[in-house]
Amino acid sequence: MRHDTIEVLTEAGQAWRRAQLAETQRLSVLIDVIEAARAEKRSWSEIADRLGMSEGQAKWLTQRESTPEATARSIGEAPRTAPRPGRGPGVGVSEAARTLGVTRRTVYLWAEDGRLRSTKNELGKTRILLEDGTGSSTESQAAPVLAVA
Repeated sequence: MRHDTIEVLTEAGQAWRRAQLAETQRLSVLIDVIEAARAEKRSWSEIADRLGMSEGQAKWLTQRESTPEATARSIGEAPRTAPRPGRGPGVGVSEAARTLGVTRRTVYLWAEDGRLRSTKNELGKTRILLEDGTGSSTESQAAPVLAVA
């Protein structure tokens, strides 16, 4: 019986992958057609009406790959290597909580009390600083040492 279940899972997985590929191909064709219509100076309103969706949905389809990384890929440049907005120095509150074996709320309280050194990044999110003061976290560190006062 177990062997039959594995075969069914395998077949289901293959069917799902085929469906995903077909969906990706259909979406690619749809995006090409939308871009062709825009090149012909068709309005977003007309395109959306013909597709049976909102203007926002039609725009989203064509603009969802409009990230700096996607743009860099499309013109053959290397993507930027700077950290994504919101990272900043240190580690996030969730990572600090996991490392210390406490809740996120405790990390926030300890940061407010001064037991943990913290800072705010450009998005106003709390970051917990590492003990060495560099504020950097490397993936090679299995468990970063946090600055606990």
